[in-house]
Amino acid sequence: MARNFPTALDYLGSEAEDFNKAQHLYLKPMAVIKITVVLPRMTIPGQSISNWDLMERLKRAIDPIQMDSCKVRESNIDSVIFEAELLSLGIMQKTMKILDGFSMKVSGFAEPLKVKTKEAKLDFPSRHDWDDWFMKHKMDEMKPGERPDTVYLARIPVKWFCDGYNDLPSERRLRVAMEAFGSVRVVDIPICDPLRSRMNSKISGIQQKGFGLGQDVFFEAYVQFMEYKGFATAMDSLRNRKWAKRIDGRFFQANVKVDFDRSRHLSEVQIAKRAEERRQIETERLRQEEEELNIRRQEELKVKQELDDKDRRREDRERKRREKRELERMAEEEKKRLEKERLEAEQRSRATRRLQGVRLLKFLFEKIEAREERRKRKEEEKLKDELSKIKELEEQPVEQEDALRQALLQQREIRMRERLKEKMKASGAEKDKKRDKNKTSRRRRTNRHDTSSSSSEDSDSPSDSPHSRRQRKRQSEGDDF
Repeated sequence: MARNFPTALDYLGSEAEDFNKAQHLYLKPMAVIKITVVLPRMTIPGQSISNWDLMERLKRAIDPIQMDSCKVRESNIDSVIFEAELLSLGIMQKTMKILDGFSMKVSGFAEPLKVKTKEAKLDFPSRHDWDDWFMKHKMDEMKPGERPDTVYLARIPVKWFCDGYNDLPSERRLRVAMEAFGSVRVVDIPICDPLRSRMNSKISGIQQKGFGLGQDVFFEAYVQFMEYKGFATAMDSLRNRKWAKRIDGRFFQANVKVDFDRSRHLSEVQIAKRAEERRQIETERLRQEEEELNIRRQEELKVKQELDDKDRRREDRERKRREKRELERMAEEEKKRLEKERLEAEQRSRATRRLQGVRLLKFLFEKIEAREERRKRKEEEKLKDELSKIKELEEQPVEQEDALRQALLQQREIRMRERLKEKMKASGAEKDKKRDKNKTSRRRRTNRHDTSSSSSEDSDSPSDSPHSRRQRKRQSEGDDF
């Protein structure tokens, strides 16, 4: 389904002209009038009048005619001058007839304010201007760029000539549009060259820096025609015209500045200067890049050296830690070896002392047994003597009975001593087994908890051990026996 877009004639007025149909470009005559409001002499001190109020009164006076724009051009004690733009030249003539000689009553003033109108003179060069300029500067008219063949354009919206590949205007689209006036030799848009901003302002072609909304909203362009006819046609066609473009069914207008080139921008001399400037900039850029590359390499080398130093310090620390751990391990192994030797020496000492104690006990037991044997033989001999005496006393029954009783008591005493001796041997053997078991468990606990050697030596000393006390007790009991 086709979209119903407003036509250029409906929006721009009947005097609008086609500029480039393919790009939806149009040219609209600029209908600008100069409105002068004459102010009466002010008699009251501090008396003032509002320019905004005067503008609203002027708009109501020409209603239903609408102004495209209206601004104060000059304001002083005698008059206020407005500059208004209208839709077409016909509407401008009607508005001038309405406002010229119009008077309006304003509160605070006894006399009415008079209004005068006339067509505003626009700042656009004429044929006489460029002929006089080129004649005065005495240029070579045989060379392009040094004759009236280049049109300078400024304040062109960037979006109107973008080709969609980037945000920069397209020289091709501007060339196609300007070829409506004649054959174009070359088109130059300074902002499309990233090096222009770094060139000298006399050869860069950038004359206006910033348009209030930023450099990337509007752009400048130089259009050089093949013949003078194309240049003159373009200047005549663009004189006192506003550019208009339809985008997505809406119309936008731009007050593009049009002038002839006064800087010989597209002459061979200026092109050669720009080429030389470009070469110098490229050389400087390459030099700076080389310097930056060298600086970056030095920084990378410095960073690498710092990393190497850091790695070397880390390796040194790790090596020292390994050596320290190795020394600690060796010290720990030496300590364990010494401790093991000490324990083995203690075990050998305890075994030696235990063997000496066993030998001593064996010697004591043998001595006790020999003494007991001697005592037993003496008692048996004594018993035999008593029995012999009993036999001799058979004739004396009382004495015989006493002697028998005495012999029986002695035999009973001998048997009791034998049983007591056997019990003592059995209890001694059981206590030796228990002592050996306790010593084994104590040795294990000593090896597990790494107890000091002094306590073990004190606990195993033969002078104060239970075994020595038992030996002394048994020796005393033997002495008693």
